[in-house]
Amino acid sequence: MFTRTRTTTNGAIALMAVATLVAAAGCSSSKSTPSASTGGTSATSAKTTADPALAGLVPQTFKTKGEVSFGTDPSYAPNEFKDDKGNIVGFDIDLGNAVAAKLGLKAKFTEAAFDNILAGVTSGNLDAGLSSVTDSKKREGLGFEMINYLSVGTKLMVKKGNPEGLKPDDLSLCGKNVGVEDGTIQKDEVEGDRADKCKAAGKPAPIAVIQPTQTDVNTALTAGRSDAVLADDIVVDYFAKNSPFDSVGASYGPAPYGIVTTKGNDPLAQAFLGALKSMKADGSYAALLAKWNITVAKYDNFGIDQATS
Repeated sequence: MFTRTRTTTNGAIALMAVATLVAAAGCSSSKSTPSASTGGTSATSAKTTADPALAGLVPQTFKTKGEVSFGTDPSYAPNEFKDDKGNIVGFDIDLGNAVAAKLGLKAKFTEAAFDNILAGVTSGNLDAGLSSVTDSKKREGLGFEMINYLSVGTKLMVKKGNPEGLKPDDLSLCGKNVGVEDGTIQKDEVEGDRADKCKAAGKPAPIAVIQPTQTDVNTALTAGRSDAVLADDIVVDYFAKNSPFDSVGASYGPAPYGIVTTKGNDPLAQAFLGALKSMKADGSYAALLAKWNITVAKYDNFGIDQATS
């Protein structure tokens, strides 16, 4: 299993208000085909000019069509989500637009359930995945190339005030209902390592409350169907600031996010990597981090397949 930190696997009025806030603020592998929903080009990409040297790395098939398609699941703010007009926006969206522009291409964002993105890349329905996909040795071994651009860990999120006194680094989650998005490393953690540790201590295993999107995960916490949530630290920090939740404890288990391509598509991967390095050199990468107030995940060593576990 892998992460979102995502991975892939083969009071009603008050509640509605929170669900609306979560959706507007915005947050495997199945064989179903992703549904198309193209996001607009951001102002960031409009200011980015093509680098002729990098454009020369782009395979001819992409030059011919003039675009690269990215699969994304827009339910994971601030990385990818929908604004109040239904446009797909976020850090990853700005990054994809800028990377494509560096290569003389346009970015097309295709909305897909997170659990379907890698399948779409494998089938060729998508050129790449850009959706808070965490790199892992297992994923690399399944034939995916991961062009790394952020470092992200897992964090615990609870209801405001943490009424049950839960912590990420003890046995307090044993026997609790823990909300996780389907296909994520957090789902694997709850059902694997945490379950094993609780059982070894003579305590009941935590129960994974699995939801298809992070929006649903957060709504389940609000509704009391779960006691806590485990998700990527960027996302937990964002929602803790913008909704009735608290983040608890420090982030743990850092791993790199990656733009996903298939192995054997090395020219495209190298072009993506070159674009990221160019963005770092010209300051546009740092500008995007600042725009989306991302302070914990800055990546200083862009590369390919840098997972350590």
